Amino acid sequence: MTEKRASGEAGVARAGAERRRHVRYGLACPITIHEREAAAGAGRAAVLGASRTENISDGGCYVVLAGNRALRRMARKGGERGLAVQVALKIPRQTRSTYMLEAVQTTARVVRTELGQAAADELAVGLQFEPALDLQLD
Repeated sequence: MTEKRASGEAGVARAGAERRRHVRYGLACPITIHEREAAAGAGRAAVLGASRTENISDGGCYVVLAGNRALRRMARKGGERGLAVQVALKIPRQTRSTYMLEAVQTTARVVRTELGQAAADELAVGLQFEPALDLQLD
């Protein structure tokens, strides 16, 4: 019986790995996440969090945010999945003689959240870019 569980778990892991369409890179990019639309009369969309990506691909990114009570409340309720947000990224670019951060803005959807493990006020967020981007990371 133990062997069946092991093979079943491996099958699940393989199936999850096969679902990925984009290569992930362990690249720390500055990121700011905003509400998709400003509240009526507010003028600008509220900032939901700012941090650095833990990893990124053309299809999305994984970010750990600290000190964000609103997102943590949503994560506890499970109500944030599917939430559409605006994302502002800065992608590092360099040549032999230059280094710069390329600004990229896009829409994304929250597809995963986890309460942080390193600190009580952390929230890890998985974002899926809509549409997928061509970040030319390779």
